[in-house]
Amino acid sequence: MKLNFPIFKPLFWVSRRASWVCRFWGRGILINRWLLEHEWLAFDRAVQIQSWLIAQIHAEQKYSCRVHLKVLESCFASGDIPSLPNMLEYFQELRCLYDEGRYETMLIQLYQLDRSDHLDDVEDDTSTQLSEP
Repeated sequence: MKLNFPIFKPLFWVSRRASWVCRFWGRGILINRWLLEHEWLAFDRAVQIQSWLIAQIHAEQKYSCRVHLKVLESCFASGDIPSLPNMLEYFQELRCLYDEGRYETMLIQLYQLDRSDHLDDVEDDTSTQLSEP
């Protein structure tokens, strides 16, 4: 079954937005650290600012994960993604990560696919091709 990729276009902009916003808040953390090292900020104030910046990053990751789950749910409902048992299990694992508040782990699961099984198959194919005369 062919996936309908235009459905995933909104995810591109959400992911790009999350990336840029998290980088922006990350720069704020670097500036906060620099100000603390040069004693322009009191330690207590720097910790408050850093906690607020980290909370902003966490909120952006939560928003991104929520949008991803909504798109995946609609794709399962419309049939754009086949409702195979392994796909549903993967979706449930993502849902559990979201419910546990592990947003960064969920985003890593979504964007850094484990290709080790596929690479093992490719290595097996090349080794058999090399052994054949």
